[in-house]
Amino acid sequence: PAPPPPPPPGPPPPPTFSQANTEKPTLNRNEQQGRNALLSDICKGSRLKKTVTNDRSGPSLEKPKGGGGGGG
Repeated sequence: PAPPPPPPPGPPPPPTFSQANTEKPTLNRNEQQGRNALLSDICKGSRLKKTVTNDRSGPSLEKPKGGGGGGG
């Protein structure tokens, strides 16, 4: 019988750090201002009010009286 074909080559190695794009994106003054305003808004943040959670995923605590009944 013929030998099996060789396995396919693996994926190419990831690029090294020296090949990566290390330049910071340059923003013009208007973009920079908008970005800072957005960032400060996020940092200030409107505090969310606490909510009461009605979690019905667990077993119900109130057991109906007389289980398994059919109303006759």
